Amino acid sequence: MLPKIRISSVRAKITILFVLLSIFLCALTTLVTYFYVNIALIEGNISNINKIAIEQVHYTAQIIKTDQLFSKMLGTNSLVREYFLNPNETKGKELLDVFSGYTKENSKYLAIYLLDTHGSGVVSTDVRFVGQNYSFRDYYKFAMRGEAYIDNAIGSVSNQFGYYFSYPVKDDGGTVIGIVVVKASNTEIDNSILRSELSNTSSVMLTDGFGIILVSNRPDRFLKSIGALSPENSALIAETNKLLGKEVVPLQYNEVQKIIDTYTGSVTINYFDPKDNENENISVIKFDDLPFYLVSEIGMQGVEDTVLSIVMKIIAIFLLGILLVSFLTYRAIIIFISPLSKLRSLSEAIKRGDFSQRVEVKTDDEFGELAETMNAMTTSLGDTFTALENKVRERTKELEKVMEEKSKYLEKEVLDRTEEFKRSLEEKDKSLEVKVAVRTDDLKKMMKETEQMNKFMIGRELKMTELKKEIADLKEKLEEASHKGS
Repeated sequence: MLPKIRISSVRAKITILFVLLSIFLCALTTLVTYFYVNIALIEGNISNINKIAIEQVHYTAQIIKTDQLFSKMLGTNSLVREYFLNPNETKGKELLDVFSGYTKENSKYLAIYLLDTHGSGVVSTDVRFVGQNYSFRDYYKFAMRGEAYIDNAIGSVSNQFGYYFSYPVKDDGGTVIGIVVVKASNTEIDNSILRSELSNTSSVMLTDGFGIILVSNRPDRFLKSIGALSPENSALIAETNKLLGKEVVPLQYNEVQKIIDTYTGSVTINYFDPKDNENENISVIKFDDLPFYLVSEIGMQGVEDTVLSIVMKIIAIFLLGILLVSFLTYRAIIIFISPLSKLRSLSEAIKRGDFSQRVEVKTDDEFGELAETMNAMTTSLGDTFTALENKVRERTKELEKVMEEKSKYLEKEVLDRTEEFKRSLEEKDKSLEVKVAVRTDDLKKMMKETEQMNKFMIGRELKMTELKKEIADLKEKLEEASHKGS
């Protein structure tokens, strides 16, 4: 059985109470912060990254749309239209000068060229494109349908990857009479992705409508598909020769590939990546009406580690705050109850019989009132005790006188009683001596009579012994006589 611990000090009780309360609050704060704040921060972190991804989509989309507007401006240019209506060398050179001015002014434009309705290059800032037929390209096919188009491909002549912005040139009747194509370098679009805040917090990939990765902060993923391509998409890629026959290696994100193939709106999924061996949060966002998708991949381990670091700091701050508040509160209460120690000292002095002590408490609260009451009580007790001591002294003197008189009287009584007792004893001694003498004589007589009786009895015994012997002799003689007669 455990021994009971008795805590009599108020200060000790308050100290233990605050220690236990601080431990409880610290434990509660740690648990609540870890479980709830941890979840909230993880969700908030993911939500924040998704918001950054949406902003990134808008930013990169503006770059693409700027180039798209540039191709539209060229496609609606009167000089271009006049050239296709009445092609000649002079107008061709004039257009070439205009196009060359644009490419020199902005180095991201790798080439600006015109295609006739058969897909052949007729005017180009890159002379290698003149005479080449691009009717196999999607940007040609869509432009011939009267639609502006954006494509990404490896150049069949330059062998250089880039973005192709095509725009149909139409006559007054709306018939397509030619096509303007602007080939832009991927540098600006790549930089908008790779230098973004999103790229610092997650793995980011820009894909086309087929799921081919056009840019990623993981360079080894360039021109790979996000997942396994469908047979139809593989056939279309081969038909347009946009990758010049390069084999498309699929990554492990087949679920993301399906989302791109059947896109209906931005999607965020949780996915376990067996290759990276961790849970990931993947979001897929389309570039408005453009055939591009931004895929951001967030490793949850990194997020959890970051959040855990933040949570630990928050917990540390909370714990320090709780400990500081507890300490200050404890100190305030100790100061508040400090008059108790003075009152206790006063009560111990009263217990010892020291009524000269007083306590000084300069407060207007109950402690001050209690101190005044105890001081008054101490004064009253001191006066009462002094009065009692005086009365005791007087009474003691009176009792001493009475005791002295009683003592003398008792001493005389004792002497008288002693004399009477002695006389009584002497008389009794004489009476006893007479009785003892008489009794002694009686005993002597009885002893003589006893002695005579003893002698008589001994003689009788001897006589009986002799008679028994004579009887025995007679028996023997009778037996002998009997034997002889027979």
